[in-house]
Amino acid sequence: MEDKATGKGIIRCEKYRLREGETEEELLKRIDNKEVKPYEIKEAANIWLTTGWTELLKLVTGASTSHFDATYATIGVGDDATAAAAGQTDLVGSNKTYKGMISGYPTTPVSGTVQVKARFLTSEANYAHNELVVKNSLSEVCWNRNATGWGTKTASDVFDYTVTLGKA
Repeated sequence: MEDKATGKGIIRCEKYRLREGETEEELLKRIDNKEVKPYEIKEAANIWLTTGWTELLKLVTGASTSHFDATYATIGVGDDATAAAAGQTDLVGSNKTYKGMISGYPTTPVSGTVQVKARFLTSEANYAHNELVVKNSLSEVCWNRNATGWGTKTASDVFDYTVTLGKA
């Protein structure tokens, strides 16, 4: 009998755009007050990386203290469309941007899951978003990777990425 553990995950990208004459601060207030809907929402699955599995096992056994918490969890986006594979260790692209968590994240919204969320502002990561990872900024270990054409972010856009890992 073979016993296989698998990790699942869903990534959700909510895209917002500035209205003419609107400041970023005004848009962020409308987003946080739920007064605006995204102009586009994309979702896709991701794979857990071998390095991520190993880091989680180290956390369970006490061999690591690099928690994926509000201080060290980041979401990274890059511009490379190379298919995700378990043996990868980070973003592949030449353009890469990592962001820390939005206040209140990570969370455990449902039994068996953890959720991380980062917001890429108008001045950040303005290029094609083709890949995504959840990375620990202390250990530099990536938990997962996805290679989906999320779209090209411009200086008029705010992209919110929410990643649910576990029994998603």
